This record gives sequence, structure tokens and C-alpha cells, in this order.
Amino acid sequence: MKLPSYQFVAQMGAAFAVVASLALVVYELKLNRELAMAQIYQERTAILIDHIRGTMGIEAFQQALTSKMMKQSVGKTEQRLLDDDLQALLLFFDNTHYQYTLGLVPEEEWAVVLDATKERARDIVDDGHLLEYWNETNFGFRASFAAIITAEIEDYTAKSKASASQN
Repeated sequence: MKLPSYQFVAQMGAAFAVVASLALVVYELKLNRELAMAQIYQERTAILIDHIRGTMGIEAFQQALTSKMMKQSVGKTEQRLLDDDLQALLLFFDNTHYQYTLGLVPEEEWAVVLDATKERARDIVDDGHLLEYWNETNFGFRASFAAIITAEIEDYTAKSKASASQN
């Protein structure tokens, strides 16, 4: 090869290296943005949960929880405390799901949270006013997380209807 041929190959190699390094910088910026968004989302969730739990009287909440577990009727104030507790728990689950979608939470941890999410979805179905509220608002969760709960609600409702029709 002659010298101009070597220059052309060297220039092409340099151009490719510049493009590759720019692609890596763009990818790094994307990862940093996702990490920053996850941190903001986590901080927002912590603030909301702290606010919800801070407005609860622990004794009143424990009494409401005891009444519900003993299948006693609960008043509107007690029901609101239970609803707020469920809201805080679902906020935590939603945050965990968001971090899982970004690859920041391991599969095993998400599987545990997903099981608990499904249990809470069943609580929503079993409590008529919560189901009505869910159908109206989805509690304001991100669409991907709301879809998980909605699917579980529909599945649980279908199974409940099937077992009721068999009896």
C-alpha cells in the first residue's frame, strides 16, 4: 500500500473510534439519567410514605387493623387509616417495580415484592370501596405497575366468580 492508502485507513479508523466513543458517552448519559430518575422517584416515595404514616395515629391504626383482622366492622376513620396504610405499601411496591425495570433490584427481591403486590390486589378486590376507587383512579400509579395490579384484580375476580358459580 502507498502512503495515501494508509492515511485513508487511519482516518477511517479514527472516525470510527470517535463515533464509538460518542455512542458510549450517550449510553453513559442514559444510564446516569435513569439512575437519577430512580433516586428522585425513591425520594418522592419516601416523602409520601413518611407523610402518610406521619398523619396516622399508631394506636388508632393498630386498633383498626385489629378490628379488621377480627372481622369486626370498622368506621370511616378506621377505614381511612387502613386505606392509607395500603396506599403507603403500594407506593413502596411501585417504587420497587420501577427500580426493577431499570435493573437496580434483583429478580429474587422483585419476586417477593410481586407476591406481596398480588396479595394486596386481592385485598383491594375483597374491599368493595377500594375496588371502586382503584377502577376510578388506579391510585395514580405508573401505568406499568397499575397494569400488574389490574391484571391480578381481574384474575382474582374471575377465579372468585368461577368458584362461586361452582358452589
